[in-house]
Amino acid sequence: MSDETYLAEMGTRIWALRKKKKLRQDQLGFARSQISSIESGDRNCCILTLKRIAEKLGCQVVDLLPY
Repeated sequence: MSDETYLAEMGTRIWALRKKKKLRQDQLGFARSQISSIESGDRNCCILTLKRIAEKLGCQVVDLLPY
């Protein structure tokens, strides 16, 4: 899997979980532009960012990662 595909799939997972929880992008604790870039697969983020996003979504970091 290419890096671009991996980031896009991770972003889709974050987007889907956020929608399921009925949260807005700004409710994840980051700027909307940052979350938008992550969800669209345009931004590579660090593990601590993923940890914070997972905490807000009520899941584990592994749930955000494509297999």
